[in-house]
Amino acid sequence: MTVFTPRLCGGLFLGFFLAFSPVLPAQSILDYQREEYPAMSLNGVPYGNARTLTYYGNPLLAQTPLNALVNPAAVPDHNRVSFSGIHIRHAAFQYWGINDGVLVQSNPLTAQRIAFTSAVLSFCFSRTVLTAGYAENALRAFPSFEYKKVQRYMNLDYRYLYQGDFSGAEKIFFLSIKRSLRPGLDAGLTLSLSRTLRQLLLIESWDIGFAANSNWINKFLLNQRESHQLDHIALLTGIRYSPTDQVSAALALSLPFRGNAQRRIERGVAVPSDRRFSEHHADDPLQSPISIKASIMTILPLRIRNLQFRTGADLFYTIWSSHSFTFFGEDYKEPLKNTLRVALSLSASLLTSFGFLDMGLSVAADPQPLIQPESRVRVWSTGLSWRQKWLEIDVSLARLAAPVEGKKIAHNLLSLGCSILF
Repeated sequence: MTVFTPRLCGGLFLGFFLAFSPVLPAQSILDYQREEYPAMSLNGVPYGNARTLTYYGNPLLAQTPLNALVNPAAVPDHNRVSFSGIHIRHAAFQYWGINDGVLVQSNPLTAQRIAFTSAVLSFCFSRTVLTAGYAENALRAFPSFEYKKVQRYMNLDYRYLYQGDFSGAEKIFFLSIKRSLRPGLDAGLTLSLSRTLRQLLLIESWDIGFAANSNWINKFLLNQRESHQLDHIALLTGIRYSPTDQVSAALALSLPFRGNAQRRIERGVAVPSDRRFSEHHADDPLQSPISIKASIMTILPLRIRNLQFRTGADLFYTIWSSHSFTFFGEDYKEPLKNTLRVALSLSASLLTSFGFLDMGLSVAADPQPLIQPESRVRVWSTGLSWRQKWLEIDVSLARLAAPVEGKKIAHNLLSLGCSILF
Protein backbone atom coordinates (compact mmCIF):
# COMPACT_ATOMS: atom_id res chain seq x y z
CA MET A 1 0.00 0.00 0.00
CA THR A 2 1.34 3.41 -0.97
CA VAL A 3 1.81 5.94 1.81
CA PHE A 4 1.29 9.53 0.61
CA THR A 5 4.00 11.45 2.44
CA PRO A 6 4.53 15.17 1.94
CA ARG A 7 7.58 14.50 -0.26
CA LEU A 8 5.66 12.03 -2.41
CA CYS A 9 2.69 14.39 -2.76
CA GLY A 10 5.00 17.20 -3.81
CA GLY A 11 6.82 15.03 -6.33
CA LEU A 12 3.59 13.81 -7.89
CA PHE A 13 2.26 17.35 -8.14
CA LEU A 14 5.47 18.63 -9.74
CA GLY A 15 5.49 15.82 -12.24
CA PHE A 16 1.84 16.41 -13.09
CA PHE A 17 2.47 20.12 -13.60
CA LEU A 18 5.49 19.64 -15.84
CA ALA A 19 3.73 17.00 -17.93
CA PHE A 20 0.23 18.40 -18.35
CA SER A 21 0.20 22.12 -17.60
CA PRO A 22 -0.81 24.26 -20.59
CA VAL A 23 1.72 26.57 -22.17
CA LEU A 24 1.23 30.13 -20.94
CA PRO A 25 -0.18 32.42 -23.64
CA ALA A 26 2.38 33.94 -25.99
CA GLN A 27 2.58 37.66 -26.58
CA SER A 28 0.64 38.98 -29.50
CA ILE A 29 -0.83 42.18 -30.90
CA LEU A 30 1.11 45.31 -29.88
CA ASP A 31 3.43 43.03 -27.94
CA TYR A 32 0.82 42.46 -25.26
CA GLN A 33 -1.68 39.79 -24.36
CA ARG A 34 -4.41 39.35 -26.95
CA GLU A 35 -6.98 37.91 -24.55
CA GLU A 36 -8.37 41.36 -23.69
CA TYR A 37 -9.47 43.21 -26.81
CA PRO A 38 -9.54 46.07 -27.11
CA ALA A 39 -7.68 47.55 -24.13
CA MET A 40 -9.09 51.08 -24.49
CA SER A 41 -7.90 51.43 -28.11
CA LEU A 42 -5.05 49.81 -29.98
CA ASN A 43 -4.81 52.98 -32.08
CA GLY A 44 -4.01 55.02 -28.99
CA VAL A 45 -6.08 57.47 -26.97
CA PRO A 46 -5.07 61.18 -26.95
CA TYR A 47 -5.57 61.61 -23.20
CA GLY A 48 -2.27 63.35 -22.44
CA ASN A 49 -4.04 66.72 -22.41
CA ALA A 50 -7.62 67.78 -21.64
CA ARG A 51 -8.05 69.83 -24.83
CA THR A 52 -6.75 67.08 -27.13
CA LEU A 53 -9.11 64.65 -25.39
CA THR A 54 -12.05 67.08 -25.77
CA TYR A 55 -11.62 67.23 -29.54
CA TYR A 56 -10.17 63.70 -29.75
CA GLY A 57 -6.90 64.66 -31.33
CA ASN A 58 -7.97 67.44 -33.71
CA PRO A 59 -5.03 69.89 -33.45
CA LEU A 60 -6.91 72.74 -35.12
CA LEU A 61 -9.57 72.81 -32.42
CA ALA A 62 -7.25 71.86 -29.54
CA GLN A 63 -4.82 74.77 -29.31
CA THR A 64 -2.22 73.21 -27.03
CA PRO A 65 1.59 72.70 -27.05
CA LEU A 66 0.92 68.94 -26.88
CA ASN A 67 -0.01 69.22 -30.56
CA ALA A 68 3.71 68.58 -31.07
CA LEU A 69 2.77 64.88 -30.77
CA VAL A 70 -0.26 65.23 -33.08
CA ASN A 71 0.81 67.77 -35.69
CA PRO A 72 3.77 70.04 -34.82
CA ALA A 73 2.64 72.63 -37.37
CA ALA A 74 -0.43 73.33 -35.17
CA VAL A 75 1.46 74.26 -31.98
CA PRO A 76 0.15 77.65 -30.75
CA ASP A 77 2.39 80.73 -31.02
CA HIS A 78 2.81 81.41 -27.30
CA ASN A 79 5.44 81.15 -24.60
CA ARG A 80 3.87 78.81 -22.10
CA VAL A 81 4.32 75.93 -19.71
CA SER A 82 1.56 73.31 -19.46
CA PHE A 83 0.75 70.47 -17.07
CA SER A 84 -2.02 67.88 -17.03
CA GLY A 85 -3.25 64.85 -15.12
CA ILE A 86 -5.97 62.26 -15.51
CA HIS A 87 -8.24 59.94 -13.59
CA ILE A 88 -9.03 56.72 -15.47
CA ARG A 89 -11.57 54.05 -14.65
CA HIS A 90 -10.88 51.21 -17.04
CA ALA A 91 -12.38 47.76 -17.44
CA ALA A 92 -11.51 44.29 -18.74
CA PHE A 93 -13.49 41.11 -19.22
CA GLN A 94 -11.24 38.41 -20.66
CA TYR A 95 -7.52 38.16 -20.03
CA TRP A 96 -5.25 35.38 -18.76
CA GLY A 97 -7.39 33.25 -16.46
CA ILE A 98 -10.37 35.63 -16.31
CA ASN A 99 -13.27 34.03 -18.22
CA ASP A 100 -10.70 31.93 -20.01
CA GLY A 101 -10.35 28.77 -17.95
CA VAL A 102 -9.76 29.62 -14.29
CA LEU A 103 -12.11 32.33 -13.10
CA VAL A 104 -15.57 33.14 -14.42
CA GLN A 105 -16.85 36.69 -14.00
CA SER A 106 -20.33 37.74 -15.10
CA ASN A 107 -19.32 41.41 -15.24
CA PRO A 108 -16.12 43.16 -16.36
CA LEU A 109 -13.44 43.82 -13.77
CA THR A 110 -12.64 47.48 -13.19
CA ALA A 111 -9.72 49.48 -11.86
CA GLN A 112 -8.95 53.14 -11.21
CA ARG A 113 -5.80 55.10 -11.75
CA ILE A 114 -4.69 58.70 -11.19
CA ALA A 115 -1.65 59.80 -13.17
CA PHE A 116 0.40 62.83 -14.10
CA THR A 117 0.17 62.75 -17.88
CA SER A 118 2.09 65.66 -19.43
CA ALA A 119 4.49 68.55 -18.94
CA VAL A 120 5.29 70.78 -21.92
CA LEU A 121 7.36 73.95 -22.37
CA SER A 122 7.11 76.19 -25.46
CA PHE A 123 9.14 79.23 -26.56
CA CYS A 124 8.19 81.50 -29.45
CA PHE A 125 10.94 83.36 -31.36
CA SER A 126 9.69 85.54 -34.18
CA ARG A 127 8.24 83.00 -36.65
CA THR A 128 9.62 79.92 -34.85
CA VAL A 129 8.23 77.93 -31.91
CA LEU A 130 10.37 75.44 -29.97
CA THR A 131 8.60 72.85 -27.81
CA ALA A 132 9.90 70.15 -25.46
CA GLY A 133 8.03 67.90 -23.10
CA TYR A 134 6.81 64.62 -21.75
CA ALA A 135 3.45 62.91 -22.17
CA GLU A 136 1.80 59.63 -21.30
CA ASN A 137 0.31 58.28 -24.48
CA ALA A 138 -1.48 55.02 -23.68
CA LEU A 139 -2.50 52.75 -20.82
CA ARG A 140 -1.20 49.18 -21.11
CA ALA A 141 -2.67 47.63 -17.99
CA PHE A 142 -5.46 45.33 -16.87
CA PRO A 143 -7.28 45.38 -13.52
CA SER A 144 -5.56 43.34 -10.83
CA PHE A 145 -7.49 40.48 -9.29
CA GLU A 146 -7.40 38.12 -6.30
CA TYR A 147 -9.48 34.96 -5.98
CA LYS A 148 -9.62 32.81 -2.86
CA LYS A 149 -11.43 29.55 -2.27
CA VAL A 150 -11.55 27.48 0.92
CA GLN A 151 -13.12 24.00 1.07
CA ARG A 152 -13.03 20.96 3.32
CA TYR A 153 -13.18 17.35 2.14
CA MET A 154 -13.49 14.89 5.02
CA ASN A 155 -10.20 15.32 6.93
CA LEU A 156 -8.61 17.56 4.30
CA ASP A 157 -8.52 21.38 4.29
CA TYR A 158 -8.10 22.84 0.80
CA ARG A 159 -7.23 26.50 0.22
CA TYR A 160 -6.72 27.93 -3.26
CA LEU A 161 -5.36 31.38 -4.22
CA TYR A 162 -5.12 32.88 -7.70
CA GLN A 163 -4.01 36.49 -8.12
CA GLY A 164 -2.57 38.68 -10.81
CA ASP A 165 -1.18 42.19 -10.98
CA PHE A 166 -0.85 44.03 -14.32
CA SER A 167 0.63 47.47 -14.87
CA GLY A 168 1.97 49.45 -17.75
CA ALA A 169 1.97 52.75 -19.61
CA GLU A 170 3.56 54.31 -22.67
CA LYS A 171 5.59 57.46 -22.01
CA ILE A 172 6.92 59.83 -24.67
CA PHE A 173 9.71 62.41 -24.50
CA PHE A 174 9.87 64.82 -27.42
CA LEU A 175 11.46 67.88 -29.05
CA SER A 176 9.61 69.90 -31.67
CA ILE A 177 10.13 72.89 -33.95
CA LYS A 178 7.50 74.86 -35.84
CA ARG A 179 8.21 77.49 -38.49
CA SER A 180 5.90 79.95 -40.21
CA LEU A 181 6.84 79.77 -43.89
CA ARG A 182 4.49 82.55 -44.99
CA PRO A 183 1.16 83.97 -43.79
CA GLY A 184 -1.31 81.10 -43.51
CA LEU A 185 1.27 78.31 -43.99
CA ASP A 186 3.18 76.60 -41.15
CA ALA A 187 5.42 73.52 -41.06
CA GLY A 188 6.65 71.50 -38.09
CA LEU A 189 8.90 68.61 -37.11
CA THR A 190 8.93 66.47 -33.94
CA LEU A 191 11.46 63.89 -32.79
CA SER A 192 10.12 61.62 -30.04
CA LEU A 193 11.32 58.74 -27.90
CA SER A 194 8.57 56.34 -26.84
CA ARG A 195 9.19 54.07 -23.86
CA THR A 196 6.61 51.49 -22.81
CA LEU A 197 6.99 49.70 -19.49
CA ARG A 198 4.93 46.55 -18.90
CA GLN A 199 4.98 44.41 -15.75
CA LEU A 200 3.03 41.31 -14.87
CA LEU A 201 2.87 39.09 -11.79
CA LEU A 202 0.82 35.88 -11.56
CA ILE A 203 0.60 33.67 -8.47
CA GLU A 204 -1.34 30.42 -8.10
CA SER A 205 -1.07 28.40 -4.89
CA TRP A 206 -2.66 25.42 -3.16
CA ASP A 207 -2.45 24.89 0.62
CA ILE A 208 -3.42 21.40 1.75
CA GLY A 209 -3.63 20.48 5.44
CA PHE A 210 -4.50 17.06 6.85
CA ALA A 211 -6.53 16.96 10.03
CA ALA A 212 -4.68 13.83 11.19
CA ASN A 213 -1.32 15.56 10.84
CA SER A 214 -2.16 19.17 11.57
CA ASN A 215 1.50 19.97 12.33
CA TRP A 216 2.38 20.33 8.63
CA ILE A 217 0.81 21.77 5.50
CA ASN A 218 1.62 20.95 1.89
CA LYS A 219 2.03 24.14 -0.13
CA PHE A 220 2.15 24.14 -3.91
CA LEU A 221 3.05 27.40 -5.60
CA LEU A 222 3.26 28.52 -9.22
CA ASN A 223 4.35 32.04 -10.12
CA GLN A 224 5.34 34.06 -13.16
CA ARG A 225 6.87 37.52 -13.26
CA GLU A 226 7.40 39.51 -16.46
CA SER A 227 8.92 42.87 -17.30
CA HIS A 228 9.10 44.38 -20.79
CA GLN A 229 10.65 47.69 -21.82
CA LEU A 230 9.84 48.75 -25.38
CA ASP A 231 11.70 51.69 -26.94
CA HIS A 232 11.46 53.34 -30.33
CA ILE A 233 12.18 56.71 -31.91
CA ALA A 234 9.70 58.35 -34.30
CA LEU A 235 9.83 61.31 -36.65
CA LEU A 236 6.63 63.33 -37.04
CA THR A 237 6.27 66.01 -39.70
CA GLY A 238 3.25 68.19 -40.43
CA ILE A 239 1.89 71.22 -42.21
CA ARG A 240 -0.95 73.61 -41.52
CA TYR A 241 -2.64 75.75 -44.15
CA SER A 242 -5.15 78.55 -43.51
CA PRO A 243 -6.26 80.12 -46.81
CA THR A 244 -8.68 82.39 -44.91
CA ASP A 245 -9.46 83.26 -41.31
CA GLN A 246 -12.50 80.99 -41.53
CA VAL A 247 -10.92 77.70 -42.65
CA SER A 248 -7.81 75.71 -41.68
CA ALA A 249 -6.48 72.32 -42.75
CA ALA A 250 -3.58 70.21 -41.50
CA LEU A 251 -1.74 67.06 -42.52
CA ALA A 252 0.82 65.02 -40.52
CA LEU A 253 2.89 61.88 -41.11
CA SER A 254 4.44 59.74 -38.34
CA LEU A 255 7.41 57.50 -39.27
CA PRO A 256 8.59 55.26 -36.40
CA PHE A 257 12.13 53.92 -36.66
CA ARG A 258 12.96 50.33 -35.81
CA GLY A 259 12.96 49.89 -32.04
CA ASN A 260 13.84 47.22 -29.52
CA ALA A 261 12.30 45.39 -26.56
CA GLN A 262 14.23 44.29 -23.48
CA ARG A 263 12.44 41.39 -21.87
CA ARG A 264 12.69 39.33 -18.72
CA ILE A 265 10.45 36.44 -17.69
CA GLU A 266 10.79 34.46 -14.45
CA ARG A 267 8.80 31.30 -13.77
CA GLY A 268 8.84 29.20 -10.64
CA VAL A 269 7.30 26.02 -9.27
CA ALA A 270 7.56 25.18 -5.56
CA VAL A 271 6.34 22.03 -3.81
CA PRO A 272 7.30 20.51 -0.45
CA SER A 273 9.82 18.22 -2.12
CA ASP A 274 11.34 20.41 -4.78
CA ARG A 275 11.67 23.86 -6.35
CA ARG A 276 12.15 24.71 -9.99
CA PHE A 277 13.02 28.16 -11.30
CA SER A 278 13.70 29.50 -14.77
CA GLU A 279 14.70 32.94 -16.00
CA HIS A 280 14.80 34.17 -19.61
CA HIS A 281 16.15 37.38 -21.10
CA ALA A 282 15.84 38.78 -24.61
CA ASP A 283 16.62 41.86 -26.66
CA ASP A 284 14.14 41.80 -29.54
CA PRO A 285 13.46 44.18 -32.46
CA LEU A 286 10.07 45.79 -33.05
CA GLN A 287 8.50 48.00 -35.70
CA SER A 288 5.60 50.30 -34.80
CA PRO A 289 3.05 51.20 -37.50
CA ILE A 290 3.16 54.26 -39.73
CA SER A 291 0.27 56.70 -39.30
CA ILE A 292 -1.22 59.65 -41.20
CA LYS A 293 -3.45 62.36 -39.73
CA ALA A 294 -5.61 64.87 -41.59
CA SER A 295 -7.64 67.60 -39.87
CA ILE A 296 -9.94 70.41 -40.94
CA MET A 297 -11.63 73.24 -39.05
CA THR A 298 -14.09 75.90 -40.12
CA ILE A 299 -15.85 78.76 -38.36
CA LEU A 300 -19.61 78.50 -38.71
CA PRO A 301 -21.48 81.58 -39.98
CA LEU A 302 -23.39 81.80 -36.70
CA ARG A 303 -22.61 84.55 -34.26
CA ILE A 304 -24.68 85.44 -31.23
CA ARG A 305 -23.14 88.51 -29.60
CA ASN A 306 -19.75 87.28 -28.32
CA LEU A 307 -20.40 83.61 -29.08
CA GLN A 308 -18.51 81.93 -31.94
CA PHE A 309 -19.01 78.36 -33.25
CA ARG A 310 -16.43 76.13 -34.91
CA THR A 311 -16.64 72.61 -36.28
CA GLY A 312 -13.99 70.18 -37.40
CA ALA A 313 -13.18 66.67 -38.59
CA ASP A 314 -10.12 64.57 -37.80
CA LEU A 315 -9.01 61.47 -39.76
CA PHE A 316 -6.39 59.17 -38.27
CA TYR A 317 -5.15 56.41 -40.61
CA THR A 318 -2.88 53.71 -39.16
CA ILE A 319 -0.99 51.41 -41.54
CA TRP A 320 -1.01 48.29 -39.38
CA SER A 321 0.49 46.23 -42.20
CA SER A 322 3.79 47.98 -41.35
CA HIS A 323 3.71 46.69 -37.75
CA SER A 324 5.81 43.72 -36.59
CA PHE A 325 7.70 42.55 -33.52
CA THR A 326 9.79 39.69 -32.19
CA PHE A 327 9.21 37.79 -28.95
CA PHE A 328 12.27 35.92 -27.66
CA GLY A 329 13.60 35.50 -31.18
CA GLU A 330 10.29 34.46 -32.73
CA ASP A 331 8.88 36.84 -35.35
CA TYR A 332 5.20 37.80 -35.21
CA LYS A 333 3.36 39.16 -38.23
CA GLU A 334 -0.40 39.06 -37.79
CA PRO A 335 -2.96 39.68 -40.56
CA LEU A 336 -3.89 43.14 -39.34
CA LYS A 337 -6.12 45.51 -41.26
CA ASN A 338 -5.33 49.18 -41.67
CA THR A 339 -7.72 51.41 -39.71
CA LEU A 340 -9.30 54.82 -40.24
CA ARG A 341 -10.51 56.63 -37.14
CA VAL A 342 -12.99 59.45 -37.76
CA ALA A 343 -13.75 62.13 -35.15
CA LEU A 344 -16.24 64.99 -35.55
CA SER A 345 -16.10 67.96 -33.17
CA LEU A 346 -18.04 71.10 -32.37
CA SER A 347 -16.92 73.98 -30.19
CA ALA A 348 -18.34 77.26 -28.95
CA SER A 349 -16.19 80.16 -27.72
CA LEU A 350 -17.66 82.87 -25.54
CA LEU A 351 -15.93 86.16 -24.72
CA THR A 352 -16.79 87.37 -21.23
CA SER A 353 -15.55 90.06 -18.91
CA PHE A 354 -13.45 87.49 -17.00
CA GLY A 355 -11.90 85.75 -20.03
CA PHE A 356 -12.73 83.24 -22.77
CA LEU A 357 -14.89 80.17 -22.23
CA ASP A 358 -14.47 77.32 -24.75
CA MET A 359 -16.96 74.43 -24.75
CA GLY A 360 -16.32 71.39 -26.91
CA LEU A 361 -18.00 68.13 -27.90
CA SER A 362 -16.76 65.29 -30.10
CA VAL A 363 -17.80 61.83 -31.24
CA ALA A 364 -15.45 59.27 -32.78
CA ALA A 365 -15.60 55.85 -34.43
CA ASP A 366 -12.38 53.92 -33.88
CA PRO A 367 -12.16 50.53 -35.67
CA GLN A 368 -9.56 48.13 -34.34
CA PRO A 369 -6.93 46.34 -36.48
CA LEU A 370 -7.59 42.70 -35.61
CA ILE A 371 -9.60 40.93 -38.29
CA GLN A 372 -11.03 38.43 -35.77
CA PRO A 373 -12.70 39.43 -33.59
CA GLU A 374 -13.76 42.62 -35.35
CA SER A 375 -14.53 45.48 -33.01
CA ARG A 376 -15.08 49.22 -33.03
CA VAL A 377 -14.50 51.59 -30.13
CA ARG A 378 -17.04 54.40 -29.84
CA VAL A 379 -15.97 57.57 -28.11
CA TRP A 380 -17.89 60.49 -26.65
CA SER A 381 -15.93 63.39 -25.16
CA THR A 382 -16.73 66.86 -23.92
CA GLY A 383 -14.73 69.59 -22.26
CA LEU A 384 -14.63 73.12 -20.91
CA SER A 385 -11.74 75.57 -21.03
CA TRP A 386 -11.29 78.95 -19.38
CA ARG A 387 -8.48 81.29 -20.37
CA GLN A 388 -7.44 84.86 -19.82
CA LYS A 389 -4.20 86.75 -20.43
CA TRP A 390 -1.76 84.47 -18.62
CA LEU A 391 -3.70 81.43 -17.39
CA GLU A 392 -5.65 78.63 -19.06
CA ILE A 393 -7.50 75.81 -17.26
CA ASP A 394 -9.01 72.83 -19.07
CA VAL A 395 -11.24 69.95 -18.01
CA SER A 396 -12.43 67.08 -20.20
CA LEU A 397 -14.58 63.99 -19.73
CA ALA A 398 -14.60 61.07 -22.16
CA ARG A 399 -16.20 57.64 -22.40
CA LEU A 400 -14.89 54.83 -24.59
CA ALA A 401 -17.07 51.77 -25.14
CA ALA A 402 -16.56 48.57 -27.12
CA PRO A 403 -18.02 45.02 -27.16
CA VAL A 404 -15.83 42.15 -25.93
CA GLU A 405 -17.21 38.60 -26.03
CA GLY A 406 -20.76 39.96 -25.98
CA LYS A 407 -20.03 42.27 -23.03
CA LYS A 408 -19.84 46.05 -23.22
CA ILE A 409 -16.48 47.26 -21.95
CA ALA A 410 -16.43 50.94 -20.95
CA HIS A 411 -13.58 53.24 -19.96
CA ASN A 412 -14.17 56.63 -18.33
CA LEU A 413 -11.51 59.35 -18.42
CA LEU A 414 -11.45 62.66 -16.54
CA SER A 415 -8.59 64.96 -17.53
CA LEU A 416 -7.45 68.27 -16.00
CA GLY A 417 -4.91 70.68 -17.43
CA CYS A 418 -3.31 74.02 -16.64
CA SER A 419 -1.20 76.34 -18.82
CA ILE A 420 0.72 79.45 -17.78
CA LEU A 421 1.50 81.96 -20.53
CA PHE A 422 4.50 84.26 -20.17
